[in-house]
Amino acid sequence: MQSDGSTKIPSDQVNLKIILVSGETSEFLFNPEDSVSVITQHIFDNWPDAWPSESKPEENIIRLIYQGRFLHDSVSLAALQLARGKTTVMHLVCRESLPAANHPGNIRRGKPHRASSTRQHETGCCASCTLL
Repeated sequence: MQSDGSTKIPSDQVNLKIILVSGETSEFLFNPEDSVSVITQHIFDNWPDAWPSESKPEENIIRLIYQGRFLHDSVSLAALQLARGKTTVMHLVCRESLPAANHPGNIRRGKPHRASSTRQHETGCCASCTLL
């Protein structure tokens, strides 16, 4: 279901505000149990008319980024502990594959990045850090 941003968000759903690299946005409502693969398929199937400057990509190259990390297809919104009845912002990019989790270019020296917390390692939800 697509949200226009002005309607009340049902308390049992998560509203995702999707931002393209171009800065264009659109909002979609999802169930907490929905996985990233379900979400990206829904976005592909319901590509907003308001995104004319962004050409619709191939179905299998849509990737979501949350808190600077690429999300794997099997991760659910519930596993990310997103608040129900609220809006969460995610970025959408088009790329064929995710970066390797342990790629040498992704290793930070010195103070550990906050996203490498034990909680995120337990969920196995994310790949490498990406800044937009």
